[in-house]
Amino acid sequence: MPKPYSFDAEIIDVTANSTANTESAVAHTLGRVPLEAFVIWRSQDSVLYRGTTAWTTTNIYVRASVASTTMRLWII
Repeated sequence: MPKPYSFDAEIIDVTANSTANTESAVAHTLGRVPLEAFVIWRSQDSVLYRGTTAWTTTNIYVRASVASTTMRLWII
C-alpha cells in the first residue's frame, strides 16, 4: 500500500542557455512526462517558462529570460 501523500519528483540544478529566451533541454529520470516544473531557487532575477518542444519521458524543454541563470527545479 502506498504511503499517504507520496509522489515521485526530482530536484535538478540547471543552467539556462547562454542566450536569453533560447530553449534548453533538461534531462530527468521520472520515467514519465512531468506535470510541472517549479523554480525553487535561482541565481539571478529571471523567469523560467516552457519551451515550444513537448515534454517527454526523458526531457523537459524550458527557456529563461536571463542568459546563463542557474536554477534549481522541482519537477513533478
